[in-house]
Amino acid sequence: METIFKYDLKGNIVDTIDIKRTFGENYYMSSSTKFLFTSDSRFIIFNSGIDETMKDEEGPVEVIFAYDTKSKGITRLSPKGMFAFDLNIESDQSAIFSGSKENEKQNNIYRVDLISKKVELIIKNGTRPTMCIK
Repeated sequence: METIFKYDLKGNIVDTIDIKRTFGENYYMSSSTKFLFTSDSRFIIFNSGIDETMKDEEGPVEVIFAYDTKSKGITRLSPKGMFAFDLNIESDQSAIFSGSKENEKQNNIYRVDLISKKVELIIKNGTRPTMCIK
């Protein structure tokens, strides 16, 4: 993956983002990587593998990050020691994801505040969160 293409509702490309230039080279991005924009375009939330391992997990740990388009900084949102995936935007200030901590056999669903970076458990033993924004 090299470029993110942002489309409007008519299918016109309204923006392109060079992945390596914007996010750097310390992330393992693949076809399962999601790049989600908050509606105000302040944050690009994404999942990526990084150079960490967890017991009983093959390959790199999957982590949730936020890229702040104003400051150009990247912040880790999911805690260290957690495999995080199935990312969804909940609002301009929060995202939800599925995750499991090291030595946990079941996934849980978490909410993360994009400003405070606080992570809270919202559904125990849950996977595959989806969102319907009205």
